[in-house]
This record gives sequence, structure tokens and C-alpha cells, in this order.
Amino acid sequence: TFQHYFKQINLSTIPDCMAPDKLRPGVEAAIKLWNSNTTAAWEDALNSYSDCKSVLSENLSNAKSKLSKESFIKTDSWLETTLAKSLKSDGEITFDQLTRLMVWKLQRGQFRATLMGLIKRKRVKLD
Repeated sequence: TFQHYFKQINLSTIPDCMAPDKLRPGVEAAIKLWNSNTTAAWEDALNSYSDCKSVLSENLSNAKSKLSKESFIKTDSWLETTLAKSLKSDGEITFDQLTRLMVWKLQRGQFRATLMGLIKRKRVKLD
């Protein structure tokens, strides 16, 4: 199995400064998935991704929802289809694609307000 090549993650080996009660939501579930011995667990996780996207999209904070006029689900679909094909054929990412990718990242994960400002400033320098 693939786990032969990767070290098992054990919650008890996480340093005290990163105690399980201080981990980000979902980390414990991710560790259990990583340590699972069956492909069924991975298939279940993949099959639940659509439901997770819907829940995330419905619960975006005000700041995250203002990042883009497009919904998170639409941006996620763009990432999986259009961007993936474009990167495969072009071999590079455009500035507009990078901006859209960062919107997706900020909506999906930890919101860092200064990142979009840094990207927009970089655009001014490139023009």
C-alpha cells in the first residue's frame, strides 16, 4: 500500500504546542483518513467533497463572500476543469488565473485579508 512509503501520523506524537484541542477543525479527521488502510475511506472522502463544498459555500463569512461575485462552488469547478486544462496546455499561470486561484484559496481556508491586497499591488507593478 501507499502507506509503506509514508510515515504514519500519530496524534500522540504531535508536540504539546500543537495539542489536538488546538488543531484546526478537520485535522484529526484528516489524520485518521491518512492512516486508514483501505481505499474505501479515501473514496468516501472524495465522494463527500460535493456536500462539503455546499456547506462551505453556504457558511462563508461576509469578508470571504465579498472576495468575488462568483460563488465558491463555481470557482471550485473552474479550478478543477478550466484551470487544470489551461495549466496542462500552457504550462504557466496568468495573473488573472492566479488572482482567481487566490480567491478560491481564501474562500476555502484561513482568510488572510492582506493577501488580496498584495496580489493587487503586484498587478499594478506588472502593468
